[in-house]
Amino acid sequence: MKPTPKLDDLADACWNGACNTGALLRSLGEAAHELDFGQATKHPAVPIILGQLSYLIGESAGPSEKAIDIWKQYKSAPSPVVVPLPADGGGEAVLAALVAA
Repeated sequence: MKPTPKLDDLADACWNGACNTGALLRSLGEAAHELDFGQATKHPAVPIILGQLSYLIGESAGPSEKAIDIWKQYKSAPSPVVVPLPADGGGEAVLAALVAA
C-alpha cells in the first residue's frame, strides 16, 4: 500500500473529534486521490473518516468498534500495513463519488 499522509491526517483529525463537516468533506475529496482504485475498502482510515462524518450528520454513533480496533492496529504498526476490512459494505460508493467529482 502506498503512503497516504493526507488520508492518515484526516483520520487522525476525525479520531480526535473533528466536527467541521464541510472541511472534512473537502479534505476527504483531496485525500481520496491518494488511494489507488479499489483501495478504499481496504484502508483502515476510511471507516474512521466515514464513521465521523456519519455521526456528524446524525446517521450513526460514529465509527464501529471494529473500525476503531483496526485503526489502532494500523497506527501502532511500525510501518503502514493493510488490514482487511469486512466486506459488508461501507463507504466505497461515497468515496468513489468524491473521487470522480
